[in-house]
Amino acid sequence: MPNNEMNRPIETEGKKSLVELATENPIQLIEKDHKWTADELKEMFPGKNIFACDLYLKGIESSERFGNYFRDENVVNIDHHSNLSEMEREVSATNLAIDYVNEFGPVTEGDDNIVVISHTDCDSILSSLIMRGILPPDTKFGEAAIAADHTGEENEIADLLQALQEENKTGDLEFSLRNLQKFLDGEQLEDKAVEYINSRKAKREKVRQLVESGSFKNKDGVNYTRLESKIDSELLPAYLPEAEIILLYSPHKNNPDPENITLWEAKTRLGMAAPEGLSLKRIMAKDDKNPAGVDPAWGGRWNAGSDAREGGTTMDMEEYVSLVAQKLAETK
Repeated sequence: MPNNEMNRPIETEGKKSLVELATENPIQLIEKDHKWTADELKEMFPGKNIFACDLYLKGIESSERFGNYFRDENVVNIDHHSNLSEMEREVSATNLAIDYVNEFGPVTEGDDNIVVISHTDCDSILSSLIMRGILPPDTKFGEAAIAADHTGEENEIADLLQALQEENKTGDLEFSLRNLQKFLDGEQLEDKAVEYINSRKAKREKVRQLVESGSFKNKDGVNYTRLESKIDSELLPAYLPEAEIILLYSPHKNNPDPENITLWEAKTRLGMAAPEGLSLKRIMAKDDKNPAGVDPAWGGRWNAGSDAREGGTTMDMEEYVSLVAQKLAETK
């Protein structure tokens, strides 16, 4: 593994639905909020060749690497969350799956193969379907994953699948597959799917209005604002194209007094104008000038993170922004 003899494309046109194909060529949805390892997947699916898509496997970097993938015996990781500098760019699991299938072919033959995902957003669904040969390795799917994961730009496939994952918090993978099928076939979506799409459109409109209202200030490449409540920051880069870093300040859920906000959640995301190679992990990290780091409670990936899980911050927003802007300037 990889083994081109077992990788034969599935013929889909005029035949079976995405749901039927995903049943015959299993895509297994597992728990999202668990930090999975390759060994745990081996125990869960004994005797299987396991392809984990858009699912970071703890410690996978110590296993065998081939290209931008990792392999631990019978487990192959198709994922963009690993601690590699090569992943600190606009790339998603779908792009990696496209590259994999173009080189080795899709994983389709035999009962010994299984594709595993832990959530049902745009990137997980597209990467798993492409790995299974159910969808072709078309660049339009890669563009959709980038829009969903990085830019927030309007993209019909991305907006559809990102909206439908609201329903999939209950684990209803078929719901997304059925409606993706309808979209690709030009058919009317299910009523519930239309509701979720309209909700996402409303969120997008709220973000657009927030930006156009002049709510955001810009300090040396850091675009920031204070909010009364959280919004979906994933949509913001497309509406703040000049931003290198986007910072949102909103009341932390554990703030003790709603009338006196002293505890804040600071959420950061790289903007589309961020210099190549910039990583929020390095911006927020400790150094000699700032031994505590910008925010000791901050956690996240190279392009997005927040301090919500570790208790938030009591720092004044302007002071917080100044520290981020200072660290940003030092990287240039």
